[in-house]
Amino acid sequence: MKPVRWSEVAVLPIGLCLMVGLVLVERAPTIETPEALPVPVIMPDFSTYTDVRARKQAFFDYMLPLVRNANAAVAAERRFLLRLREKLAGGITISKRDSGSLLQLADKYLVDSQKPPPGMVADLIKRVDTIPASLVLAQAANESAWGTSRFARQGKNVFGIWCFRDGCGKVPNARDPGKRHEVASFDSVQDGVSYYLLLLNTHPAYAQLRSLRDEKRRVDEKPTGATLAEGLLRYSERGGAYVRELQAMIRVNQLQRYTIDHFQDAGEEAGQRNP
Repeated sequence: MKPVRWSEVAVLPIGLCLMVGLVLVERAPTIETPEALPVPVIMPDFSTYTDVRARKQAFFDYMLPLVRNANAAVAAERRFLLRLREKLAGGITISKRDSGSLLQLADKYLVDSQKPPPGMVADLIKRVDTIPASLVLAQAANESAWGTSRFARQGKNVFGIWCFRDGCGKVPNARDPGKRHEVASFDSVQDGVSYYLLLLNTHPAYAQLRSLRDEKRRVDEKPTGATLAEGLLRYSERGGAYVRELQAMIRVNQLQRYTIDHFQDAGEEAGQRNP
């Protein structure tokens, strides 16, 4: 799936208007491409597990490399932006290749490309950042019933992301008359995870999550999944109850242990080490 123009999405009260339109990017990226962790081509059948604890661990073991691959790609984009910010602050004129990559990221993350480069970079740094693995894993488990839902198995969509074009996904069995949304289908679970990160980093419904993350960055603290879950009130019509459920899943399953050593890779210090 490609990034969406949110101006093309109909507004729904629950903020799940998530996937219409395509953005075609023609500029070749100059950002490093991190080596991806290997992941199984086929999602395991988690319904075969009779032991709940074993099923949970199998789900986390399957999802974690996907999450880390998606976060690593975002971290590489962020490091590029941090280096660019240093150059601009030092009065260095950026190259045409870097300018092209900057415009590519502005296009991808729906940032105003008419701004001067310093303003563009500042806006992008607030959006181009990783999501704690603890939160990604909790949402994936919650939205996909631990990988057993029809949308996860058939559509490779573990986050319940909606789309609004005929044939873009699977029609929910309980869809109300007159509704036109589908639950999006992806070519791979990895594509779905990458799209989910882009969704949280661009959709207006999750501006609070990005603000919470940026506030933590400004005081040199690692944003946690439990903290950023507060910015997901509009992901579900359940609102606060949904947020509390995610936080409980993170706590009970000790998911924060999956976040700590990966998240530093996209921090401010990473940009300082790579001028």
